Amino acid sequence: MDSSQILWKGYQRFILNIYGKQVPIPHRINIPPDPHPRRQGKSSPQDMLKQLKEDATEQNFNLQTASVKEIQQFMRGNKLGLDCSGFAFRMLDYLLLKTKGKRLKS
Repeated sequence: MDSSQILWKGYQRFILNIYGKQVPIPHRINIPPDPHPRRQGKSSPQDMLKQLKEDATEQNFNLQTASVKEIQQFMRGNKLGLDCSGFAFRMLDYLLLKTKGKRLKS
């Protein structure tokens, strides 16, 4: 597998499967900085999905019936998304893992 295929596969990790809907993780800017670690724009897709489900349960937001756009709006409203450096870090970490078997240090 060449680098472009690896990066494409890495990018697809940022499209969450929520009840069969493909929801791209929204971009966010961490200004002002949020103290919550999952709301700083640097979370892994797995952590973001976990936080999304927790927020949806607490706020009675039905992920199953919501559209992709509504889920993204809900995520933005709850400061869930990736910032530029979080995206770059996650993509480079994935590429390094798949090509060299090593990870970036966070």
